[in-house]
Amino acid sequence: MLACGALGYLAWAYLRYGNRRPFGDPVVPGLIWLSVISIACWAVLLVRPGRRRILVGVVSSVLAIGLVFLTEDIGMRTLVQRREARKERLDHVVPRPGEALVLPVMLLDLEGSSFDLAKYGDRPIVLNVWRTWCGPCREEMPDLQRLDGRQTSLGPLAVVAFSDEPAELLRSARDKLAVRFPLIRHEEGASALDVDVFPTTLVVHRGRVIDRWAGTREDLAARVDTAVEKARAMASASPPGQ
Repeated sequence: MLACGALGYLAWAYLRYGNRRPFGDPVVPGLIWLSVISIACWAVLLVRPGRRRILVGVVSSVLAIGLVFLTEDIGMRTLVQRREARKERLDHVVPRPGEALVLPVMLLDLEGSSFDLAKYGDRPIVLNVWRTWCGPCREEMPDLQRLDGRQTSLGPLAVVAFSDEPAELLRSARDKLAVRFPLIRHEEGASALDVDVFPTTLVVHRGRVIDRWAGTREDLAARVDTAVEKARAMASASPPGQ
């Protein structure tokens, strides 16, 4: 009963979440509770077997499995609601003109060399914060690749993907996804950008955040173009030397 319940739960979780998120919050606590309750029930049967106790064990295990599913469902609904609320808040916040982009001091490329966004000068930058396990992040990579180097009113667009995962993992993902734009990393980077929804994308110009949104967008190119035009207007209105 314990083995069947655990395998059934894993199969259900995989069908529900697939590769969109790693097995973590919904699965591990569920399996722990299922294991504890089932082992406790069946331990009684091993010590003092009996038809009535077998019936009690079966019923208890079924109830335990049901409780796990119910707890997981309530927990995931709460988690999804929180993330959707945060996504909506980020998606509707228009960054103030002149808002500075805050990045960790030491950014590295996948070869371990230092990386500075300032090298792009006046070019507009699309900074995508992602994770290799994030399905939507991976699906968005071809769209980002098409944006990289595209001409805009402020010059060619630069796309940079930012993660805090190990360099080996990012190199493998880069090769599989045929990504040619830079992948940069920092061990505590996502927290520095106040990001916990992946992907999160920022459009940056001259070290200032022009636009920011959470999640993928079907109108990605149009959203970036709008941000670039806003950056051009801000640059034109700025006093010389700023």
